Amino acid sequence: DNITVQPPTAGNYDYTYTAIDDFGCIYDTTISIAVTPAASIDVTSELPAACGDPVQLIASLIPPAPVGPIAYQWTPAAGLNNANIPQPQASPAVPTWYSVYVVPVGHPLCADRDSVLVNPLTTLENDSVVIDALCFEDGSGSIQIISTGNGGPWDYVWTDENGVVVRTTF
Repeated sequence: DNITVQPPTAGNYDYTYTAIDDFGCIYDTTISIAVTPAASIDVTSELPAACGDPVQLIASLIPPAPVGPIAYQWTPAAGLNNANIPQPQASPAVPTWYSVYVVPVGHPLCADRDSVLVNPLTTLENDSVVIDALCFEDGSGSIQIISTGNGGPWDYVWTDENGVVVRTTF
């Protein structure tokens, strides 16, 4: 006869199977089952510490964590420094949803998946054009700043030589 059991939670369980034959003889066997917790993850990202640095992706296991080694597989792999670790760095060229598949090694039915959107790194370059800035008093001088790059919009703050804000543009 076949029997199916479903342990209520992760843990160690002993099950005893007993059979009695036509002569009243009793036969039994005990099996021990170790039920590993399923992987449960939460994926987040951290903004880079400096402009131009990659974005840190973080796949955190939510307790109770599975026992044993865990395999990570991020997709797409393009733009990642390593697609097989819990915390890769991302530098995508376009907005990209990164998805991670986390599975306890040897327990493919105990996997979990989560994803996070990462926007591409922005670049900003400023160039200036000065036209008779010394003639400012008569209103004919000007300073023009030309900003180029991807991303944006950006906020601009003009300061004088003492660091005092003279104009803000949002």
